[in-house]
Amino acid sequence: MTVNSFFSALLPYISTVLAICISIGGLWAVHQSHSRQAIELAKQAGEIQERVITAQKTENEGLERQVSECRQEITHLRDECRNEIEHLKGMLETTADLLQQKGFTLTVGDDTVTLEGEGKVSSIKRKPRPVQKPVLKKETP
Repeated sequence: MTVNSFFSALLPYISTVLAICISIGGLWAVHQSHSRQAIELAKQAGEIQERVITAQKTENEGLERQVSECRQEITHLRDECRNEIEHLKGMLETTADLLQQKGFTLTVGDDTVTLEGEGKVSSIKRKPRPVQKPVLKKETP
């Protein structure tokens, strides 16, 4: 057997082993590439998730501040309304006392105001006011 015939007989086996090694190397390279991409995507997803969480926390803090401010405003308005009601009751009592000193009687019912004096009686029935629904303002970001 000559060297040429030996290598000629061995060449198909070497080619097969070389082809298998190249295929395995190619598969390994593709696997490594996909693994790196998967790791990079996982890192990016984690960063995005953290940014979203931070943004939501900031949004929640802002909304909590707004709720707190609205509660304070409601408390303030409620106190103002109570004070105004007390003021109006006082004014009505003062008006009734003044009229009584002049010989008139003022009677305030649920929906009727009656003034009696000098032999005359006058009544006025209050007209019901339509209730207006609050208009919500839409804020544009």
